Amino acid sequence: MDHHIEYKAAPPAKRLFARALFRRKNRLSQAGDMPDLSASWKGIRVDPGHVAAYCEACAQPPSPALPPLYPYLLVSGLHMGLAVHPQFPLPALGLVHVRQHVLLRRPIAMNETLDAIAHIIQSRPVKAGLEFDISSFVSSGNEAVRESLSTYLVRGRFGDPVEQRLHGGIPPLDHPDPAFQTVWDVPSAISWKYARIAQDYNPVHLFSLWARAYGFKSAVAHGMWSAARCLSALPPLPQREPLRIDIAFKGPIFLGSRVTMRIEPGRGSYRFDAYAGDNPRPCLVGGVAVVGRDERLMPA
Repeated sequence: MDHHIEYKAAPPAKRLFARALFRRKNRLSQAGDMPDLSASWKGIRVDPGHVAAYCEACAQPPSPALPPLYPYLLVSGLHMGLAVHPQFPLPALGLVHVRQHVLLRRPIAMNETLDAIAHIIQSRPVKAGLEFDISSFVSSGNEAVRESLSTYLVRGRFGDPVEQRLHGGIPPLDHPDPAFQTVWDVPSAISWKYARIAQDYNPVHLFSLWARAYGFKSAVAHGMWSAARCLSALPPLPQREPLRIDIAFKGPIFLGSRVTMRIEPGRGSYRFDAYAGDNPRPCLVGGVAVVGRDERLMPA
């Protein structure tokens, strides 16, 4: 049975997080038992001041178009609304964002009126637990301008794990160019700043004591902030062409840490790995590329 949530305004983030605090039990035993849930928000008008605050927090230059990952903020509230729905069988605060795939079909101007919809589409048992995907679309009028596939993980046992492609289909970084390597620092106060901008008050990003309860040594920077900050460290790509962005979150990036990015430039593309602190393994792997207008965003 399909369950749909229709929001007339921005999803109430603080109220949704409060509801998430009381959803601790797992009522799911097999991957195929995920419910058919969707959520939508129509008539979105973006506040230019909010976009400016996002750009400042993510070290991105001002632009007449929305930054490539900014529209995630328009659908992430829908994702949380799905996660606290009575039919959703997993603990909302136990979810880990593990991959993000985005197809930006064209730049989105700040004065456009947008509609957004998100839908849980599939799940699969993996070695660490259960992954499920949320497909999201942002449209302007009748034109689909952005689509994305967000993959979340809940830890546990949900059946025999399926085989996965490394990094959700992102190819290895074979030939990083030392001339493109860059280093930047994670501000200690960025999580509270980004939380207010993104309305993402997950306590693992805000409180070290809470983060330690989940096995981290201290509070962890928001994943989508880290992804946006990585994009801002890359040389610019053409602004008017469709862009595909693929991100896999492989480990925590702690507040106050130093990040080193190894970058492999291509023809209209960049592939990169981000290393945090003294961790010898990349904490974030990703790529951004100019693609054709017939590009399809396929599940990882």
